[in-house]
Amino acid sequence: MTVPSGVGKRVKRTAAQRGGMSPVAPTPPPVPERTAHPYLTHDMIHGIPAAARATLRDAAGPAARAADGMADRSFLAFTGCGTAFFAAVLGQRLSAAGLDGRVRSEALPALEISAYGRGVDRHAGVVGVSHSGITKTTVDALRSARARGARTVGITHFADRPISSASDATIVVGDGPDRSRCHTKCFVTGALGSAAVGLEWGAAHARLPRKDVEERMAALRELPSIQERVLRSQERICEELAESHLGRRSTYLAGSGPDEPIALEAALKLKETSFIGAEAMETEQFLHGPWQPLDSDSLVFVLIPGGPARGRSVDLLHAARAVGAHAVALATEGDGEVEKSGAEAVWLPAVDEFLSPLVNIIPLYLYAYYASVKRGNNPDVLRYLEPRYWAAREIIFPPGTH
Repeated sequence: MTVPSGVGKRVKRTAAQRGGMSPVAPTPPPVPERTAHPYLTHDMIHGIPAAARATLRDAAGPAARAADGMADRSFLAFTGCGTAFFAAVLGQRLSAAGLDGRVRSEALPALEISAYGRGVDRHAGVVGVSHSGITKTTVDALRSARARGARTVGITHFADRPISSASDATIVVGDGPDRSRCHTKCFVTGALGSAAVGLEWGAAHARLPRKDVEERMAALRELPSIQERVLRSQERICEELAESHLGRRSTYLAGSGPDEPIALEAALKLKETSFIGAEAMETEQFLHGPWQPLDSDSLVFVLIPGGPARGRSVDLLHAARAVGAHAVALATEGDGEVEKSGAEAVWLPAVDEFLSPLVNIIPLYLYAYYASVKRGNNPDVLRYLEPRYWAAREIIFPPGTH
């Protein structure tokens, strides 16, 4: 039998060949702009309210125009990678909450779209979120979706980036770039931009009453002042929490409904800046087995919503304490049941459940920031000051792809 040429031989290809890109010179590792607290990450967290105001002010018109271009689409997919994906998930949930199935939308990881074509065809609209506007997998997902006949919208913080060439409409959100590699304010603005497109699409496609859309957007516009209040009232509390839990072996976060994506995002921030194995998941999923490793070395953040999943969140709070884990509830001011539980609590203003993630993320970001700083890390540059981690980053993201 004749063996085809190349079979049984290891063929070496460059990273550029594997990715279909031209070779690019390696990029130098980052040089920290700041080397002590307050780091840029701190500035960015405190910049969330202003960035949210700018997004809600400036993105409304472009979001409505983008949605009009997708009015004939029966399905809306939200996508991205990493923090941008969690922003896309939150945007989808914010825009679909309370609509009783009148619109059909879903958040899908960008690789699932670019590699497998999952969920997109000529009947779909796709909203892709990328802070930098150059995230290769997200840009590829939008291009792949458009090739299948979908309409595409890019949400980014920079004009004239590759995401625009892959999108039928581009919306620039925020009040400028996130200056730390630990992206925080761009999570909030990406979510708000996505939510605006989703709400406007609901009006354009499903003929949702204009009044309903305007009421939701008006409620979102109330958020920045609440975020400012939380920043003022909770920063010292979150710093003390980080100080007191430095020795914990494991950290878990649980949230449901609109709060699930912020649990995932907060866990990502702890991994990126403190290099700890934080884990997050939907509350009911946590109750079905993953609580088993909890012990006296565990820290569990439980997001206690005011909606229909509240009871199961309280169950988790009590269960965590029953096995000796240290539980911290993010709860509404005056919640008597949480007070009686004896758990430590971060008390937050009462807001509608669908708005709560954009308030609850503030103390979680502050906790992650101080957990990093008190471990002697620079959250602005993640772990990239260590040569092997920068080398790994160059494998994952060749120059110009992220």
